[in-house]
Amino acid sequence: MDEFLIIASGGKGPNREWTRNNFSAAQMVADRASRLGYAKVEVFNTYGGHKSDALYTVDGKTSL
Repeated sequence: MDEFLIIASGGKGPNREWTRNNFSAAQMVADRASRLGYAKVEVFNTYGGHKSDALYTVDGKTSL
């Protein structure tokens, strides 16, 4: 089973991290975190204890 780590940074508060086991849910969390004011939100696959390159990035209001 996959596991996805969402890291939000560049906000007014501290950096935040969430995990989800579904990529679509992780994307939704990333999109919502960007609307909360975080400058950069990235989604990584952490299956097997290894962190992948960013699979999904929200930079301001533009998703890459």
